[in-house]
Amino acid sequence: ISHLDGDDWLSKNKLEKQYAFLETNGNFIAAVHKLRVFDRNSQKTNNSWPQNFTLKEYDLEDVAMHHPDFGHSSLMYKSGMISSFLEKIQTDFIDFQIYLHLASQGKIGAIDAELGNYTSGIGISSARSLHALAIQAIEYAATIGLKKETAEHASARQYLLFSKIALAKGDFKLFNELIHQ
Repeated sequence: ISHLDGDDWLSKNKLEKQYAFLETNGNFIAAVHKLRVFDRNSQKTNNSWPQNFTLKEYDLEDVAMHHPDFGHSSLMYKSGMISSFLEKIQTDFIDFQIYLHLASQGKIGAIDAELGNYTSGIGISSARSLHALAIQAIEYAATIGLKKETAEHASARQYLLFSKIALAKGDFKLFNELIHQ
């Protein structure tokens, strides 16, 4: 199963390359890749996301501690891997929660190639309540095997990340709320 957000698009041979990666590397249950970054006017930037992967493979702790190392539109996983997640989820959630669920079942491999295109600055990534959903995802991960200490560090990292974003946007009230957390 391959994900593709409505404002992103895939590159030629993306599906074939990810499928071949998963078939060749049976120890991975999912694969992600780099994305070329475009601005909201569909103009290519000189960036890719990520510039470089932090790791070549991610387990549950790695995903929790290195989010957002990869984009949703870069994700492909073996079918049936999120069925149990979808059956029990009862609230709003973000892609981070799917990554954590997948990583609780096996490793996610990183393909060091741009196989898709990401549109920056639109969609849920720009939503103010995203930090709450990120913390909710980490709380979920704690129920499926993430160590308590790692969950605490991952939560602190997310609060710091979102407080920096709030500061950059000039939202000092939200910055203070998040940095306090």
